[in-house]
Amino acid sequence: MSSSNNFYNRLGPQGRSLLTQIQQQQPNQTLTQQDQLYNITAPSRLDFLFHEIANPKSTTTPQQILSYLAYYYPKLKNEQNVQLLTYSFLRCPLFFNSNRVISFQENYKIIECFNYIMDKKFRVSQPTLPFYKFYHSILTALIRFTASDFESHWKIIPLMVGCIMSIETRKNYDSHPPQYQLISKIDQNILNLTEKSLTYSFKNYQLGNDLESLNLICLGCINNSISNDKVFTDILKFSPHLPNQLLQLIFSSPYGLDNGKVIVSGMSYSVEVGNKAVLKHLGNLALLYSKLIRVHPNLDINLDDIDLALNKIQTFTECLVKRNVDIEDPNNTDIWLLLRQVFFSVVVMFENLVSLFFEINDSTLNNRIMPRFSRKILTSLFNMSFIIDKIGTGGFEAYNFIYLSCLNSIIEYDLKVGELLIQVWTSNINFGELESSSIERSKLLFDLNFIESMITIVSDDLKFNMILPIIHRLVHTSKNQPILESSHSVMLKFFTILDTHFESDDDIQIDYNLNMAKIKNQILDYLTLSLDQFPDQLSLTQVGIIVETLARIVFPNSIIYESDKELCKSVLNLIYNRCQSTGDDLVTNEISNEQEGFKSISSDSENEQDDQSKLKTKRASLTSLLIRIIPLIPIHDFECWLNLIYDNLICSTKDSTEKVYLLDKLWGSILGTNKYYPQKGNLGINWWYEYVNIEFEDHSANIDPPQVTNTDDSLKPKL
Repeated sequence: MSSSNNFYNRLGPQGRSLLTQIQQQQPNQTLTQQDQLYNITAPSRLDFLFHEIANPKSTTTPQQILSYLAYYYPKLKNEQNVQLLTYSFLRCPLFFNSNRVISFQENYKIIECFNYIMDKKFRVSQPTLPFYKFYHSILTALIRFTASDFESHWKIIPLMVGCIMSIETRKNYDSHPPQYQLISKIDQNILNLTEKSLTYSFKNYQLGNDLESLNLICLGCINNSISNDKVFTDILKFSPHLPNQLLQLIFSSPYGLDNGKVIVSGMSYSVEVGNKAVLKHLGNLALLYSKLIRVHPNLDINLDDIDLALNKIQTFTECLVKRNVDIEDPNNTDIWLLLRQVFFSVVVMFENLVSLFFEINDSTLNNRIMPRFSRKILTSLFNMSFIIDKIGTGGFEAYNFIYLSCLNSIIEYDLKVGELLIQVWTSNINFGELESSSIERSKLLFDLNFIESMITIVSDDLKFNMILPIIHRLVHTSKNQPILESSHSVMLKFFTILDTHFESDDDIQIDYNLNMAKIKNQILDYLTLSLDQFPDQLSLTQVGIIVETLARIVFPNSIIYESDKELCKSVLNLIYNRCQSTGDDLVTNEISNEQEGFKSISSDSENEQDDQSKLKTKRASLTSLLIRIIPLIPIHDFECWLNLIYDNLICSTKDSTEKVYLLDKLWGSILGTNKYYPQKGNLGINWWYEYVNIEFEDHSANIDPPQVTNTDDSLKPKL
């Protein structure tokens, strides 16, 4: 068989077709002047391939060219052909031209193509051309190409990025291939040339939108491989607004999230990510943005661009919320895959942005900048709260760091910003759609959480005319458990306002006496409501937190007690009368899914959970609440209340298991009293031995005092 036939048989279907066409057209197979310059003689049998790539017909597509490269590169058997194929591709007008006008979508595929080529070649078990020589030939071609045409650095960037991206895959496949040290040296040379080419490209070119977008993708793909921050600093000197342009690419451009337009019913996550390089590399681009703002050489430009970037993110999140019909479709699981990816990327950017100000550590700058930045960051998180509720933030330290840092900045530097956020967020919640819309519920929960942190320091006008009327309505009427629990948390925080240090100024007016009067007027009604909601809407743990919190507010050593000692008696009588009037109905609807923020008010959750498991009737459960606040009862009423609780509540308990458990709780409460109030505790201990034990001895059923080791530290007096 002739050598010509052997060559024809070795070609793939596309190669055979091309060979036939070229032979019919009798193309000129002479080398170009550039090839002659390198003293390379192209094998005549491959001229047809090089010619077609460098001079494609009008019907040839970019995808066909990349297919030729992916097919033929790994099969080339000598270094000269590898170099010639590289030269031919870099002259292909479908990807490169002197005007630097490219297609972002098509030229991005160069990265993936060369990533594939390097992986494919590396896995050839017995190559005619060893991988090291193959790799070295590509590097040699790239160096020679840019040496002859220094303005062509931008052309070689995607090729080299594809090679760099294959490094990790190669190491995972075989970390010590033949000549691996030489291969590693080429890896470093490729990376160095890429850094040089990117810097030159940003420095010397007026880049079109597509080419700039491609360079940003390339920079994002190799961000973790660049160890020298000077590379980024040099690029930013020439392109100081690059971080803002990157955010434009991610959130606003049709190549990226397109202000939420990619979120549509029936979307395929794999298809969207496969078709959009920005989405595929979203995590890398978020890290790139973080790197750029942290090494930016010009602080003023950086801050201005961060402000604009936060506007872009906020606009995107606002557009996202408007896609509620698509998002709330339960069948759109692919949408949630994308939303999760977007949320994590935004959190990465926010985390590094907030960290930047801790690194700068300039209180004057923070005072001027952070309230505004915090407002925009928190508003974006407010808009994305439905994602947070879906995926949760348990263990998500970055999110908590962002939220608390922004909250503290607002509290420290500008409370009016906090008030503005409450007004804007609350007005943007559609309360009529709370039952039907998970997005509206999530927004309200986020708002309530923020209000809980702010209610003791906002102005009376906002508190009494806007916040509390809404909270009152929610605690009375909400059918959604998380919203009900969050509303109760806000109410409890409001009742602790007198413990807050007041510093009224012209902007934030807080009247101490007015707040005290409001608390006095509302506390009994609120306690009644809370007891009414047990056990159908509030668990024993939750109503216990409420009772204990309110007791601290009105009992001795509190500000209100010094003002109105009768309120303490009213609270005790209200709980006692409720115990007396309640039957032995079984607690069948115990709420078990308490919201974490509501539970956190309690400091003795283990004991409370034990109460829930041991007490089965409503009467015994309410009695346990009264026992819990015994240490707070004034000393002159202490023994009287011990008798009332024991004689009228514990002794009348029908279930023997519950009775013994309540006795155990009573003894534990007395010991807790003795720990912090020795005089009062001594009265209780003497009462126990003289009255409770004596009674049991008379009935020949002596019961030793329960061995309580875990007394209630939550009742420790406040200094």
